[in-house]
Amino acid sequence: MINEEQVKNWLEYARNKFIERDSILLDLEVHEQTMTHRFAVYLEEVIVEDGYDFHVDCEYNKDERHTKKLDSDDKSVRPDIIVHIRDSLANILAIEAKKGEKISAYDSYKLNGYLEKLNYQWAAQVLFPCDGNHPVKYELLN
Repeated sequence: MINEEQVKNWLEYARNKFIERDSILLDLEVHEQTMTHRFAVYLEEVIVEDGYDFHVDCEYNKDERHTKKLDSDDKSVRPDIIVHIRDSLANILAIEAKKGEKISAYDSYKLNGYLEKLNYQWAAQVLFPCDGNHPVKYELLN
């Protein structure tokens, strides 16, 4: 199991790299998926540097070979970013990200579901404020 300090270090590294290299995306108010992709690139960079062989994917909708679902209502879910081992149930971290200052109620529901129903070790919300006054923020859950 990956400990809290390690996951916070990964998120902090990705956040700092994003601010250093891609803060222009906040000013341009590009689509959320553009920002999450860049954040995922930096997340993967630090994970590899730490010697882990995990995959970092955006909008990944599978658990092993099954569609990822939180309930039996047939609605699939896709975390904005995940750290995992593909084609397995080794789910390390699920991230939901939003432009702005607040995560939606549905994203909060999904984060809790990733932890409780899909056995992710960690979940996090990442906020990309586009008002020029606030840094990128994250909150880690488990």
